[in-house]
Amino acid sequence: ELGAPDSYKRYRDLQDLIYGKATTSPLAVAQGLRPLVEGHLHRRFPGHIKEGVTFGEVLDQIKNAPATSPLAVLAPCLKDLGNLNDFARQFHHDTTGKVPRQDVTDSELMVFGKQAMRLIHTGVP
Repeated sequence: ELGAPDSYKRYRDLQDLIYGKATTSPLAVAQGLRPLVEGHLHRRFPGHIKEGVTFGEVLDQIKNAPATSPLAVLAPCLKDLGNLNDFARQFHHDTTGKVPRQDVTDSELMVFGKQAMRLIHTGVP
């Protein structure tokens, strides 16, 4: 929709892909995974995740969170979140200057896309 926030568009594009109604390229959906998940975590844990940090840095914050922190609930999910981050970061520039990946298979995108949706819907990937 015209004027829809980026996060809503990313969510809708991923949902459409999962339900077989994709109108956006798989590459664009893959490129949207990381900002979709990062944005979700910032909204879910306001004030507990530092602004402007990468998904990898968020994972470090979760790993080092004390048991009393709301972030501690995600500690058992670190492996899955790490795998999601490893996939999603391939589609973005990073500090090493590598060119982002320009191809994606439907099967790998479906695995990580469903994982991202589970995180958004249930709180765990």
